[in-house]
Amino acid sequence: MHISYIECYFSLLINVLEIFNFKYYLTNAYQALNKDLSAVGSNQTYGIQLFDYSLATTGLTYTDAQKTLQHVGRILLSDYLWSAYCEKKVDKVIQKQELNTFFNIGGDTVRNMADQVVESFDMDIEQTEDELVSVILIFNEENNLILGCQVMGKQDITQIVNTASIAIQMGMTIDELAFSDLGGFDGETKPWGILQMAANTALMQLPDFDNFDDDEYEAKEENQSNQILNDSD
Repeated sequence: MHISYIECYFSLLINVLEIFNFKYYLTNAYQALNKDLSAVGSNQTYGIQLFDYSLATTGLTYTDAQKTLQHVGRILLSDYLWSAYCEKKVDKVIQKQELNTFFNIGGDTVRNMADQVVESFDMDIEQTEDELVSVILIFNEENNLILGCQVMGKQDITQIVNTASIAIQMGMTIDELAFSDLGGFDGETKPWGILQMAANTALMQLPDFDNFDDDEYEAKEENQSNQILNDSD
């Protein structure tokens, strides 16, 4: 095992223990003042940087969820984090500034704002990378409750599991997450982030339990499990 990995592991372990002790002392302080402090529990939310990849997880994995629930859904979505359309707009602003007043996609005011933003920093379009990222969303197919989320990619998307962890803690469903008011994406071409895209993809694949065939579902589950095992090999 590489020494840097060992140091990283023990550093994470020590930090976790320090945080646990802090929470323990904080709880005791509240109790000393005769005040109740509710504990919300833990979704086992972790993140790690491994070589060039950022990985994070929260809640249940697909395998763990299957141990306690009969109908577990799993969505794996891989996509680019940003939209190429956004880069093309910036490229036009940089290379064709004399034509900015003629671009009326969002109005001259928006064009002028884009000019000011681009001119405020040095940006090389050729060096701008947009790596693929992957999100796994685990949910209960009977009531649509979100059970877990795992992410991986060269772009740092570990903050996504924080959103997923809150969704799990608040008892949110797939459809509630799919249409939550979350911003910071690429406008016309990507109105949703990759987590919401995964939730919307899950909605399109939910079974109809009013006309449900157990044998057909079990066969589908077996095929999906075999596919996951083959992918892991």
